[in-house]
Amino acid sequence: MSGSSGTHYYHYDGLGSVAALTDVNGTFVEYYEYNVFGEPAIWDVNTMEIVESSVVGNPYMFTGREYDSETGLYYYRARYYSPKLGRFLQTDPIRYRAGLNLYSYCGNNPIMWIDAFGLMHYGYEETQQIINEGRTSPYNPLRHSDYSDTGWDFSYGPHEKDTYEPRPGMKMSSSSFGNYMAGYMGTYHAGDLGYFGARAVGNSLENARASGKWWHGYNIFWGDDEDSIRDINRGNEDAEAQKYKDYAETGKAIADIVKSESERLGNALKDRIKGKEKCKK
Repeated sequence: MSGSSGTHYYHYDGLGSVAALTDVNGTFVEYYEYNVFGEPAIWDVNTMEIVESSVVGNPYMFTGREYDSETGLYYYRARYYSPKLGRFLQTDPIRYRAGLNLYSYCGNNPIMWIDAFGLMHYGYEETQQIINEGRTSPYNPLRHSDYSDTGWDFSYGPHEKDTYEPRPGMKMSSSSFGNYMAGYMGTYHAGDLGYFGARAVGNSLENARASGKWWHGYNIFWGDDEDSIRDINRGNEDAEAQKYKDYAETGKAIADIVKSESERLGNALKDRIKGKEKCKK
């Protein structure tokens, strides 16, 4: 950060919050502490006292967002956030897709998650609901990020800045999750053919994008970046595991039906035999 007070360098904690500022000599200028929901305490190193606002004009604090010391609010792009209240001041732009509470910050779990855009993080259970929709609805894995058949579109529109958790503790951007869904749904609905189809389209799109020439998209055999391949493969792995689980549950259900029907027929046969014996007597 450069300004009238000179050049200063940011130091961050695990949430991306600014923990300290140093000058060009590496000397600490300010320290920052936060409560759970991000209310800041700004320490002036020269006086070792808490001040109301940054003495060097630094606006970036909790999770790296801009803080207005006069109003006590953070600017999270889509809306304003009050660390004193622990909630946003405006409703969620994506409405009830994020849950019934339109004002909550990170599902009231700011220790584990951040919300850099004031939008939404879908936790593990919520992400599983989205994936389940894909398993039970028409889905074109060749379109990677587009899940428009059920109203989802991971790379554009209102979900562009959301994050997802397909595995416990695994946080994905909307773009990464779109690739994950392509690998998952391609494998789940069409097996190896669907998986290779997702990979082929990924190669095509990346080749066309990288070169700026649409005809390079005809190369479907290689070209996708490592991160996209990783996310597609993760979706493929989870889909395979789910398919085996479904097969096992289906097999158990069929076995239970066969067992139940066998018992029913056996009991009916016993009753019929008993009835004949009574007639003979």
